[in-house]
Amino acid sequence: MWSNIKKVIKLFFLSFVFSSFALICSYYTHPEYVKLQASSFFPQIKITNYFFTFTKSCYIEKDYASFLNNNYRDYISTSDKLKFGDELKHSKEIKKYVENNRLVHINSSPLFTIDTLYYSFSFLTPKTLKLLNDISKSFQYQLQNTKFKGKIIHISSLLRTKMSIKKLRKKNNNSVRISSHLHGTTFDIDYLRYSFNNELSAYDVFYLKHILAKVLYQYKLQKRCFVTYEKNQSCFHVVLRE
Repeated sequence: MWSNIKKVIKLFFLSFVFSSFALICSYYTHPEYVKLQASSFFPQIKITNYFFTFTKSCYIEKDYASFLNNNYRDYISTSDKLKFGDELKHSKEIKKYVENNRLVHINSSPLFTIDTLYYSFSFLTPKTLKLLNDISKSFQYQLQNTKFKGKIIHISSLLRTKMSIKKLRKKNNNSVRISSHLHGTTFDIDYLRYSFNNELSAYDVFYLKHILAKVLYQYKLQKRCFVTYEKNQSCFHVVLRE
């Protein structure tokens, strides 16, 4: 019996050594990926370049992103009802809707940064802009007592026209023709990029994504918006609901 126990212990030890060796090799070949994956499983541990350090305040209590699961059918009819007017074919048609206050031009602000836009235009309906501002303020409020105070979210997509969607579909086959982005009711928040002076570690990005998802989940519960967690595009797709 004792010999069997020794065999089990030996097998366990060899498995541990092999797993540790594999982890170390993976870390030196793909360090950021390993840190991000490890942080997902052990959020109470902060991983630096050479050490594991426990953090008291960064325990991730719930995976909020997994609850941001609205699909196209959930929001497209509501978005259509809340749209600014007729869907646009070309960007030159935007001007008349700005003049009658159906669309508002959006600039980067202390609340959020607008990305360089290749397939969309920086316009939203007034109600959608209010939603964006409120989400941005709530995100910053959550960061008040952290080292990330003042960090702002990064907006990667807003209003689209039929022509810009046509161009996008040549690059991304998953994009749909009848998109809520046509309505001025929708914006995408990049969950991997945040405007801040300091360089962010993989753990920092994971933590900020968690806080952003938590904020969006609360707005979803309040029925102010629909939210879709788009892993392939690394963004949260946010659609006005009321």
